[in-house]
Amino acid sequence: MASVSPLDAPNARFVRPGRRAVAAVSALVAVASLLAGCATDDVGDVGDWRKDPGLPGAVVANLPTGITVASDVPAELALIASQTIFAAAPAVVLVEDGDPEAEAAAAEAADEVDGPVLAVGGVISDDGLRIELERLGATGVLVVGDVEDATLRSIAPAATAVRLKSSWAAGTPTGDTEIAGAIAQLPERGKPQQATEAVALVDPDADEDVTLAVATARAAGAVVIEVPGGDPRASHASVDALANAQALSAIGIGTTFGSSSQLAARFRAASTGVELPGGGQLVTGSRYVGLAGSPVSPSLGALGRQDVDATVTRAAEVAGAVDPDAVPTLEIAATVAAPAAGEDGDFSNETPADELRPLVEAGLAAGQSVVLDFQPGGSTFVEQLAEYRDLLDLPGVGVALDLEWRYPDGAPGGLVAGRVPAAEVDEALAYLADVVVDGALPQKLVVLRDDATPSVDDPGALDLQRDPLGVVVSLPGDVDAPAWSTAADDVMAGVRLTLPSWGLPAAADDGTPAYVVYR
Repeated sequence: MASVSPLDAPNARFVRPGRRAVAAVSALVAVASLLAGCATDDVGDVGDWRKDPGLPGAVVANLPTGITVASDVPAELALIASQTIFAAAPAVVLVEDGDPEAEAAAAEAADEVDGPVLAVGGVISDDGLRIELERLGATGVLVVGDVEDATLRSIAPAATAVRLKSSWAAGTPTGDTEIAGAIAQLPERGKPQQATEAVALVDPDADEDVTLAVATARAAGAVVIEVPGGDPRASHASVDALANAQALSAIGIGTTFGSSSQLAARFRAASTGVELPGGGQLVTGSRYVGLAGSPVSPSLGALGRQDVDATVTRAAEVAGAVDPDAVPTLEIAATVAAPAAGEDGDFSNETPADELRPLVEAGLAAGQSVVLDFQPGGSTFVEQLAEYRDLLDLPGVGVALDLEWRYPDGAPGGLVAGRVPAAEVDEALAYLADVVVDGALPQKLVVLRDDATPSVDDPGALDLQRDPLGVVVSLPGDVDAPAWSTAADDVMAGVRLTLPSWGLPAAADDGTPAYVVYR
């Protein structure tokens, strides 16, 4: 029901204001202005005169790079948010659970109290709330709604309690005056140490009540940014918002943000501001159409039959002829399986990465996707991928793994298609996922190209759901797609199956495949 787990606590802090700041991803100018200038001690509004530098104030926890705070129960979510975000808080807001008017008033008041909001009378026991108040060192509580006196004495027996009517809404002259008067009756406290280097992410599309947890994050100084769908990489707006924020920590509030490790990696990538063609940082949802071949061997395909600039232009023309919204793509043969062992004995001819770089960089500069194709022969996929690490470190450079060109015994076996253990393919996928995470890169396109009979010895053992990767399985045009995936229905969930085209675009494409490359 609830989850909270940290990852990667940052070693540095920087100053960003976060007082009462809500930045929807569609309001990027507002985000930039909110993050542009206040210092940590500029904490704001009606309660400032009650803050004594000689007294303890609220202290935020040492927030990690990414942390998710999740529960489908609002009261529990509020408690988890308090436990996660605040290390200490001399003043806390208590609100009657399930009263929307009271919760709205409590959320507004939390900004001035500089402390978390906790719900009373719901799934959290009085003892649980008392333990949290003791942990926070709360000496005063602002009570909103119909919390019974006996309950209050049980929860906060030694704290000064001040009641606030739930009808006194902030933003009106009467409401602001009443809130200020109530807060003035709380015990004096020191200025807070706030999480002004953090953002709190909320999903407006989720059917969840996160009001109290968001109020706690905002009271701690975090800037609140809306991320529809819960993945900050998914759109231009969310990537741009986080790039402008330049925060060190992200708090994902709600159940749609994945694990803390997922959020940390996604947040780091989105914060770079680097986007893929078409916007955002996800390769999924786009269609990739272009040319394949080698810039050093015209016989391998259309990509190598003109110079670099003409290749980029031709790829754009081909993609536009198939689908105006398609992403022009250059599939570049990095390695090609060979019948002879060659000097290195691996039955694979490698084009040095430096010879591929001019075309790679030209394609990326033109807003195109680049895919490096690997036919390892007697080598392994990971061994060959490592030789091209410098190119793989570039955002927008994906990979195609030709499974049928991995020789099972290290050498070609006549006309028999190659075989590759699922563990070796998984090792390659894990390697590529690490490249993405280590470099804070956008999601990387990975094409698994196979023959009629699966070249992977056990497709069902593959892990194709790695968050840093967008996987496409590409099969010959005469293959019934279920032949590859029937043994791996769960593994294939969400993975695109597509058929490559050889030659000119057909008038009507097969099911609008995700990946179409012309040779």
